[in-house]
Amino acid sequence: MTEPASNPAPREKCLVCGAPLLLPDMPKCEKCKSAQDEQCNVCGERMLPKAVFCNQCKSYQQTWRRVFANFALTTSLILAAFAVGSAVSSAFFYIRDYHSDTRFKVASAEKNVLYLNVWNTGNKQSTLLHYHLRFGRIDINDVDLDLTRGDRQDAKNVIASGKPVKLGLWAPHDLVLTSSWTGREYEKAEIEHLLSDKNLRLEIEVEESDDPSREHLCGLIPARLFHTKSDEFAADRISDFIYARW
Repeated sequence: MTEPASNPAPREKCLVCGAPLLLPDMPKCEKCKSAQDEQCNVCGERMLPKAVFCNQCKSYQQTWRRVFANFALTTSLILAAFAVGSAVSSAFFYIRDYHSDTRFKVASAEKNVLYLNVWNTGNKQSTLLHYHLRFGRIDINDVDLDLTRGDRQDAKNVIASGKPVKLGLWAPHDLVLTSSWTGREYEKAEIEHLLSDKNLRLEIEVEESDDPSREHLCGLIPARLFHTKSDEFAADRISDFIYARW
């Protein structure tokens, strides 16, 4: 804040009516009787009597008016910052969610069919390509699955944005579990022993909308045909599916 001047420059004319002053430092105009010694509380510039605003330094004379003006300005700046922040945030989330983003969970199972809930939180559609039931470190070979005939005919492997889908998977060549060491086919009791309190994993190869093709940017970005998404779950959840043969 500028310190008020102690000796403001004298004036030759009245601040109010403009009449000539007989003396430069006259305290009042002889014509309109207006005081000539009003000074700005901030910069010391002469100003009209009882003026509430200084045209020189653009400040209010009463403290409460200055505080209110500063508060209004600060509030306006804060609101403007929120508006800009909201726009930037909206743009960020739009860019983040522009492409497809597919997730799924193994829901349940019945004889010969394993059910999934699939959803896509992005803005573009995705496509489910291949399905693999993984047994991890358990001595059982992985099994390739496929959509049930009805779901395949309805093209339910194409997952649109914002539309959860329930899918059914099955083993086209019957679900036969064999040893990954010897290739021997397991009996039911052996499978029950191997899977007791164990977790399995279902993997799905998903073609997301941001998977670059071989032609993407003239080959500057390596081609990627799909994302691999997975869900781990207790083997008991699909026991009806696993033991359908017996």
